[in-house]
Amino acid sequence: MKEDLIDKAINILDANFQKGGFTIPSKGLYPFQWKWDSGFIAIGFAHFDIEKAKTEIRTLLDAQWDNGFIPHIIFHTDNDSYFPGADFHQSELHPKSSKKYKSTGMTQPPVTGFVLQEMYRIAEDKETMLNFIREQIDKVYENHMYFYTNRDPQNEGLMYIYHNWESGTDNSPVWDDIWKTMNPPKYTFDRKDTTHVDASQRPSNRNMITIYTL
Repeated sequence: MKEDLIDKAINILDANFQKGGFTIPSKGLYPFQWKWDSGFIAIGFAHFDIEKAKTEIRTLLDAQWDNGFIPHIIFHTDNDSYFPGADFHQSELHPKSSKKYKSTGMTQPPVTGFVLQEMYRIAEDKETMLNFIREQIDKVYENHMYFYTNRDPQNEGLMYIYHNWESGTDNSPVWDDIWKTMNPPKYTFDRKDTTHVDASQRPSNRNMITIYTL
């Protein structure tokens, strides 16, 4: 049974790995590269395909902005199955955004440091993995410096987030009381997510409107 689950996990990761060197979290529903998803995906790859694990991290860090910021979604391809997409976020308007990749202007928890540590623990060839870490560690450091420089206004080591998606707990009930205090404008938009999964498992239209107008 355990072996069957491992084989299934490997098949999913391999099937979701894209030609551009990144892995999508879920076909149709999440067709791009997500920041902290990529970290956990890289740990999974490290157990059976260390080169794919390295590629995943390289591609993620390659999308880093000039100020150390790493976006929570990187739009490597054009795909209209997800909303809000690159045209909605317009990351190119920010002067420090990546000139190579379109992305969101939101981020997610900075997991890449401990991901590299875990990849080193798993890797059989420690020297080669350590060389890879040396190549990437400055970008990881710069991402942490982004948070200390831009998200810690009181210099107390306590970072803040601009948006609930930056927490990585997008649909957690912890946000419910906050949503109740908001009165979002009424407008219509095409839901993409509910065409892929049961609508009862997704945020309500009101919640989606509130999220997009934060």
